[in-house]
Formats: sequence, C-alpha cells, structure tokens
Amino acid sequence: MHAAGEELDPAEAVTRLVLRGPDPEDRIRDLGATAIERAGGDLARGLTLAGLATAWRPLVMTSDNLASAYALERRSPYLARELVELSYRLPPEHKIAHPAEGKRILRDAAKALGLPREVWPVWSASPSNPT
Repeated sequence: MHAAGEELDPAEAVTRLVLRGPDPEDRIRDLGATAIERAGGDLARGLTLAGLATAWRPLVMTSDNLASAYALERRSPYLARELVELSYRLPPEHKIAHPAEGKRILRDAAKALGLPREVWPVWSASPSNPT
C-alpha cells in the first residue's frame, strides 16, 4: 500500500477508484492500464473506458431485470450510445474542471434551459460553486 500523499501510477489510481478494495490478481489494474493506453495516456478518458468496461453492462443488466420484474419499460437516455460517445470525445476540462462539482455538463445544461434547481444534478452545489 502507498502512504498517504504518495504518487500513484495512473493504472493504480484507476484500480483504487474502481474497486475501492484489493485486486489480488491485478485484473482491474490490467484493465485500467489498457484503458489508459487506449485513451492515449489521458487519465480522465482512461477512467471513463475502465468504468464502461466494469460498470456499464452490470448497471444496464440490473436495470433491465428490475424493470422487467415489475412490468416497467426502462428509459436510460444518458446511456444512449451517441451521448456516451459524444461525452467521451469532449475534452476533460469541459467535464471535470472542478472534480468536487461533478456532473458539470448536466448542471450547466439544466441552468441554460432554465430548469428549476430541484431537478439539477445532485452534485450541482459545492463549496467553490454554491449555485
């Protein structure tokens, strides 16, 4: 384990973010390293690819199963392939200028559309941007 404050290599950082626990066979670390390589060394895009590879399919499958169990039709507009591909291509500074703010694009779009604050993304307020 690295001491607090010690630099982690990008693949190790992705592993810790994805797993939040041990990776005894280095499977997630290898996936993270491959994702960062595919992203041309860009950590933000590598993390996106690693997240899609590890979380997207189970999320969609679970969502589909739950909807089916209750005879509901599921809609996931933010998982539309075109939107995912567009968001991947955006420069990281347009997505995560201040990581604590999260969901910047959704918040900015909600503001621009004049939507009430109650429907803005949950992480819209932060110490550096209270509105």
